[in-house]
Amino acid sequence: PENRIISVGNTHIAQEIKELKEKNTRDVIRHEYKTDDKFTVLLLFSSAPSPFEEITPLFEYFSKNTSMQLVIKFHPITAINIIEVWTDKISDVIKQKLILIHDEKSTYDLMEMSDLCVISEPSTTGLEAIAIGKPLIQLKLEKPDQHPYDFVKEKVALHLTPGELVEKLENDLDYLINFSAADIKKFIENELTDTKGAADRIVNIAKKVIQGNNDKKVATFEFKNSSPSNEILW
Repeated sequence: PENRIISVGNTHIAQEIKELKEKNTRDVIRHEYKTDDKFTVLLLFSSAPSPFEEITPLFEYFSKNTSMQLVIKFHPITAINIIEVWTDKISDVIKQKLILIHDEKSTYDLMEMSDLCVISEPSTTGLEAIAIGKPLIQLKLEKPDQHPYDFVKEKVALHLTPGELVEKLENDLDYLINFSAADIKKFIENELTDTKGAADRIVNIAKKVIQGNNDKKVATFEFKNSSPSNEILW
């Protein structure tokens, strides 16, 4: 039944974008966080925050620039103890100049309020930021990205280290000129509009999973503590 189906992620991004405009979300959220007249950067972490030491140039820069605001959004599935350990490393002086958010605010609302979105690693969050119309930075960190796709290769994001991002913020705030409108349009069309047969493909995958779990002829996973007499519990 429909009431058991919950829309998540970019499955309903078009509706979200429409509502962001209708509700004047940008002005409302910017006023709420007192960033009306500030260039606002949204740093989006995936399930684990990036190494603290690599991000510190951003902290130091934003703490000294009153005309700018850094908003950090932790992924909703990130355990609170991980966030606390990470944020405890930020000095109180700098922390009071940042906006730290876990799951108490919609990511789409925060994207709409921002002037620039920064992702710590490739994820669908970057796709959503681009669809909402925000320029995107994919951070270049010491640990290389381990993902099957890359916004930089698709020419829809800049690849900058935190230090390089600070330099760019210092010298140029017009980020959209770095991207081709045609490249962005092509990327969004490839990612978000090819939905023909999507439901059927998902149903077929689910059927195969169920069949596999019930087919005794299919070899199950081997565990170190398993033996022929021990049935593995799923």
